Amino acid sequence: MLPAEPVKESEPLVQHVDVQHVDGAGGCTVLYRGRYLYSRFAPQKLILNAVENARVDEHTLVVCFSPALCYGVEELARKIPAHSAMVLIERDSALFELALARVKKNGLAHTAFVLSPDQLPSCEHIFEKKNYADFFGSVLPPPGTFRRVMRIDFSAGTALNFRFYDALERSLCEAAAQFWKNRATLMHLGRLYSRNFFLNLARLPFSRPLESLCVRRPILVAASGPSTDELLALGSAAARSFFIIAADTALPALFARGIAPGLVVQVEAQFAIEAAFISAGKNRYPCAADLSSRNHDADYYFFSRFAPCAFLENSQKRGILPTEIPPLGSVALYALEIALKIRKNEQVPVFVCGADFSFTAGNTHCKGTPAHALQMLSANRLCPPGGVSAAFREGARAVTAKDAPKEGSGALITDHALAGYRALFCARFSSAPNVFDAGGCGLSLGLPRAPLRALVKTPPPTPPAPVRARENGAAQISAAAVEEYLAQEKSALEDLRGILSGEKQLAPAARQKQIAALLEEREYLYVHFPDGFAPSTDVQFLTRVRAEIDFFLKDICRAGKFLREKSLSGGAAR
Repeated sequence: MLPAEPVKESEPLVQHVDVQHVDGAGGCTVLYRGRYLYSRFAPQKLILNAVENARVDEHTLVVCFSPALCYGVEELARKIPAHSAMVLIERDSALFELALARVKKNGLAHTAFVLSPDQLPSCEHIFEKKNYADFFGSVLPPPGTFRRVMRIDFSAGTALNFRFYDALERSLCEAAAQFWKNRATLMHLGRLYSRNFFLNLARLPFSRPLESLCVRRPILVAASGPSTDELLALGSAAARSFFIIAADTALPALFARGIAPGLVVQVEAQFAIEAAFISAGKNRYPCAADLSSRNHDADYYFFSRFAPCAFLENSQKRGILPTEIPPLGSVALYALEIALKIRKNEQVPVFVCGADFSFTAGNTHCKGTPAHALQMLSANRLCPPGGVSAAFREGARAVTAKDAPKEGSGALITDHALAGYRALFCARFSSAPNVFDAGGCGLSLGLPRAPLRALVKTPPPTPPAPVRARENGAAQISAAAVEEYLAQEKSALEDLRGILSGEKQLAPAARQKQIAALLEEREYLYVHFPDGFAPSTDVQFLTRVRAEIDFFLKDICRAGKFLREKSLSGGAAR
């Protein structure tokens, strides 16, 4: 990294870039905004030394900040190993034009990728987006190529926007780490997500659009954290004061206290969530479910992109998918996102409780949730109620509660996953208008505080307005369009099975081309493979794909049968 004295950061200014020749030193320096970007005596020395001492491992994305005159780019390119790449990044528009001229003059476009200032806000997509192209249209390596990020400052131009470059480095490192965390999740749950997607897709035409909801009452989002115990203590009085949107895991706890939610949000894909719905008994509740969640006959569906897959994009282009909600991880975040979508306008207040993202030893959920019930049922003389194992699991650490009088007091416990959800919550919702934190405990959510008891004690001045449909709600999903899509997927899988099994004979070149085309748009066959971030025509890869075809054919046929039977029986939206 080149030494540079930090200056006050400001927005890029288009000023004159003075390139000055250095006598007897073999190069030029740059004077820009009162700062020399290279030494006035030996312009290339520092960067060439930095490049010489740099060690670049395989599968590394080397980010070259502020390349300016591009000294050292060719030297660094010779050190880039297989499955690695270097990207030239400049935020300042004037310095970008200077670097661009050098890249074109020296033919460096084939040596390094170049990102323009306009591409920088979305450059994290390098790690997840297929066919991500640079300024010249050159396509970067596919997702899964890079495992780490290495930064090299090529000039003192980074000091002009040092906070921006520091933040960009952090975001790129986090994006790389998040990609591999997501891969680990997909390895365990990717097949289940895809399977649920097809089974729920058949139920979609018989549900109502989420956009049709228009809530005019104050909304309370109830997650399953310990702070929801305050809501449970209020009983049915809370239901009269709010339109309650409940997380799926909080459902049995609410019904046990006579609180009927106006909407339940479900995102869990695994069988374990059945405990929440079974515990709710025969109570009726409107449900909004993710298409990749465990399949139930939900009243409303939404769509969350669990992976950047072509088959999801194609389905969306066909107009057979519901409202899209960004992948948020925690059901509490999904519930709040839905609350903001279905409230009539920003004047309708939204309150949040149970989104604690922390717990105390032996108290991880509010009373009455499946987790709490399991803890009570498994208690014995050797393992008394209030087990503390969660407080000592790997990654658990003490944090400060939001109502603690000073830092370090009122300690709670969180872990990596909960801390990540809280960070995402704060980043996404802390600036949302008319949203309040009604939880009495937990971590700070970056929202104004509004004690729940005080809200219930002060009833609305007028009777609560009912939920009404929006006049411009989204159109109903066509059952015929969904059936056509399922039939086409069934036909494509049968073709692929015929090619792989040898029933369909093709010339070697045509065979490989058709296999690649069929795999490219059907990631559900391999998204859960450890190497499933990119399709391959390797024999071992195709052998595993062949085993998956029968599995998904069965589910697609099952979904198509359900759709036809429901249509014939006159099934309608619940």
